[in-house]
Amino acid sequence: MKYKLIKEYADEQLKKYSALEIILMNRGIKLEDIPHYINTTDEDINSPLLFGEDVLRNAAAALIGCIKANKECAIIVDADADGYTSSALLINYLYDLYPAWVENKLNWYLHDGKQHGLSDYCDLLEKKQYYLVVIPDASSNDIIYHERLNKIGTKIIILDHHEAEEISPYAIVINNQLSDYPNKQLSGVGVTWQFCRYIDSLINQHYADKYLDLVALGLSLLG
Repeated sequence: MKYKLIKEYADEQLKKYSALEIILMNRGIKLEDIPHYINTTDEDINSPLLFGEDVLRNAAAALIGCIKANKECAIIVDADADGYTSSALLINYLYDLYPAWVENKLNWYLHDGKQHGLSDYCDLLEKKQYYLVVIPDASSNDIIYHERLNKIGTKIIILDHHEAEEISPYAIVINNQLSDYPNKQLSGVGVTWQFCRYIDSLINQHYADKYLDLVALGLSLLG
């Protein structure tokens, strides 16, 4: 009887709503918002400046300064689809701008398992003494590791979307949860894309949008 009631309810819902409406409502989209949700425009895209112009400027200065000085940089690739797409976007974007630097000075590290952040790589990074470490999609809460790297002069850029109780004083943190950025559902690849868009605006380029396929993939596989 219980199964029958559930099935009758489900059948009634299918009559009342389309399959697409049911899927989107199950994902938290209000019924009245669905027409606009599936017919968005460029006007729906938030400005990267909503992360805070100061933090964006500091992050861009650290990254471009590293490149211009021909210093070594490490990217820690987070161990999930959002992390892979975030890092792939950033690496390919930087290759568009500075291919020789990427080939010779940029290193990236993948976790052996499902680790996140800096815990399993901090010792190596201290030994290597990179000028800059970038962590897409992770590490907002790794303050103890930020402090260790900061003590040896390593600059840190975090491009993250996870909740954190405080902003690390030892890193440059771009995070939609820790700023006035209105979309709190944006994933790590979205944050990374917005950072690249900001750099594009500084140099009058449009390379970031080449990787919207990675942004879409990382967003669709979030959770």
